Amino acid sequence: MDRLKAKFFLLLISLLWLRLILAQPEIIFFTFLSLFKKGEKYKKYVWGLWIADDQAVNARLGGNPDVTVSSKVGVLSNKFGKHPNRPSMTARAMEKFIDTGFKAISGQENHCDESYEPDEEHYSYFWR
Repeated sequence: MDRLKAKFFLLLISLLWLRLILAQPEIIFFTFLSLFKKGEKYKKYVWGLWIADDQAVNARLGGNPDVTVSSKVGVLSNKFGKHPNRPSMTARAMEKFIDTGFKAISGQENHCDESYEPDEEHYSYFWR
């Protein structure tokens, strides 16, 4: 059941991401340019665009608009959450998928854990 829930949420997240990307083609344009343009300021700008959209996806799913999906999954799947002895198996399954994707794309290990910021409130508006 947890794997099914995780697949559902991943599909929902993917559809929201696709909608945002299609509605904002400048993100793809700037990301493509960042592959050729050297400069830390430009890369930070493009990274900021992706973070803003990731936070928008989390907000659309009823979460805190200051938190990314990866950070939320990291909190729900391990020691950072309210109940460290009862991690969400759905979040664990999602974490494996997201971490695998980031490892393949950027080489980053444990993306969801590293996305966690202790100063953020990881509450949900609707899912309590």
